[in-house]
Amino acid sequence: MAGMDIAPIVRSQDYTFIKHNEDIKPEVDQSHLNIARDQKETRQNTEVVDLSESEWRSDQPDARDKGSNEYAGDGGKDRRRGAGKKPVIEKVVVKGASGGFDFKI
Repeated sequence: MAGMDIAPIVRSQDYTFIKHNEDIKPEVDQSHLNIARDQKETRQNTEVVDLSESEWRSDQPDARDKGSNEYAGDGGKDRRRGAGKKPVIEKVVVKGASGGFDFKI
């Protein structure tokens, strides 16, 4: 069997163009997102917002836990009574131990 002839790719410019487009696609997508965001901000800044559609009328609190002027704490009920007393915290420090932290979810 004779050796195979290797022919050059005739349409190598097309493949180069396609590869280039694939390489820059993330940059182009990010650019399009930035342009769309800028246009949306400009449009929102120039439009008049109807009072019934504004966000301040909704009863959605910023914190998801409580709303409508409710507070989850005790309001500092024992703040003054316990101000003079500081609890004694005993702590053992091991020399040469590496730092770190542990948490549970």
